[in-house]
Amino acid sequence: MAQTVETDPSSVDLDAAKAGLTHDDEVIRNNITYVFSQVVETDPSRVKWYLNDIAPRLHDSNKVTRNFATFVFSEVVEIDSSRVARFLDDIAPRLNEESEYTRHYATSVFNEIAKTEPDRVTPFLDDIAPRLEDPNKVTRNFATFIFNEVVKVDPDKVARFLDDIAPRLNEESEYTRHYAISVFNEIARTEPDRITRFLDDIAPRLEDPNKVTRNFATFVFSEVVKGDPDKVARFLDDIVPRLNEESEYTRHYAVYTFYKISIEDPDRVAAYLDELKLLRDDQNEATRDFVNAILSNLGGESQTNSPPKRSDMSGSKTTKIFDPNTDEFS
Repeated sequence: MAQTVETDPSSVDLDAAKAGLTHDDEVIRNNITYVFSQVVETDPSRVKWYLNDIAPRLHDSNKVTRNFATFVFSEVVEIDSSRVARFLDDIAPRLNEESEYTRHYATSVFNEIAKTEPDRVTPFLDDIAPRLEDPNKVTRNFATFIFNEVVKVDPDKVARFLDDIAPRLNEESEYTRHYAISVFNEIARTEPDRITRFLDDIAPRLEDPNKVTRNFATFVFSEVVKGDPDKVARFLDDIVPRLNEESEYTRHYAVYTFYKISIEDPDRVAAYLDELKLLRDDQNEATRDFVNAILSNLGGESQTNSPPKRSDMSGSKTTKIFDPNTDEFS
């Protein structure tokens, strides 16, 4: 049967084959699990009906058999994630498998489930977290993406793993860096104090090649500055290029950061007066208001005597405030 599946997987009788999945002979179990792993590559819709039969092989004594079984679930999840989600308890131990490939297949299952049902993945974050440090860069990407999805529905649970996620801010992959900064972006919305000690890790993302990643990083600083302007003030040299960002929302977050610091320490902002004055004619009304307020705080020329109200940052009709998670990732 193993030879047949390699030449014509569509001809394999899976009903007949499944009996071998519980055979006492380890070699036979291995061969039959291999058959299912071959068929699933070309026709996962056939194999999905046999997941109850295949699931015990996730715990097989033979590591290759476990690999074949995990691969089956990683293929079926792409066409029927809800069906595979019922087996997450069985798949979770494979996240810590010796084999790099088995770990990768297991992480990919959780990655797919997280796209549509992040709540079902939340109980497994402790199992997934070690994969953030996996030797395989794609596995690290999948793991980071999972936290990026779960943080949207349960930021408190994800916040416990910020120390594990922070190294991914410096990942080679643009997408992994983006998923990592997205996690910090979400936590900063509700618990900016938990982000403060990671500012040195986040700062390089202000210069990231990806404009949305730069936006997320700037947003993080604009949130942390509300409660700890002294800590953020150290990064003004890094933030100032974002005053000239193409995105009006990134410029807005950058200006707001300067505004908050100008209230506490106007002398530190005075060095950036030339860059800030260029935004007095910005298309965003709130950005213009914050620039004028900065000039007033510094004793400089201002176009208005009315300081901007904090409600200007809430997304009212008069102030377009960017929700980074709805922007196109490019």
